[in-house]
Amino acid sequence: TKVIGGSRVEVSSLVPIGIEPHDFDPTIRQIQNAETADLLIYNGAGLEKWIEKINMKSKIDSSQNLSLLNSNGADKPIMYDPHIWLDPVLAKGQVQNIRNALMRADPLNANYYSENANKLIEKLDKLDHDIRSDLLDCKRHDFISFHNAFSYFAKRYGLNQFNVYGLSPEGEILPQRLQQIIQLA
Repeated sequence: TKVIGGSRVEVSSLVPIGIEPHDFDPTIRQIQNAETADLLIYNGAGLEKWIEKINMKSKIDSSQNLSLLNSNGADKPIMYDPHIWLDPVLAKGQVQNIRNALMRADPLNANYYSENANKLIEKLDKLDHDIRSDLLDCKRHDFISFHNAFSYFAKRYGLNQFNVYGLSPEGEILPQRLQQIIQLA
């Protein structure tokens, strides 16, 4: 949003630096401050479980209309993997959603937002190309991550993700799980 909005918007983060976004719960003051904003742009895909606490008409889900991965088995309620920004192609969709929201909110600066979004999309295209090129000679396609945050990335680039935790990076790691990860490594 900062890149797309540039000098024409004032952007602040509701989730403080150093706070785990999976567990964030806004205070009354933070909710009141957010409700005074012209737009509230959020990741979506279930990352912000607190989003319904904020009443405003201009809440923009940046994951809208993107192909999301189900993070549960078929027998459980659908929960999506929220880590979409780690796939440059899906991140382009987020950029487009943010651009469109800014253009609707401020039509006088629509061209400015569109130009900034296009520049960012070009960078994401280059990143996608570079990742694909760098992985061409890669003999192994497995990697270990701390928590299950790279499913979109792994799917996009044909990689196999193994993680210590599930979607949330919290909880206790059982000794058996540590042993499994050590053996896998």
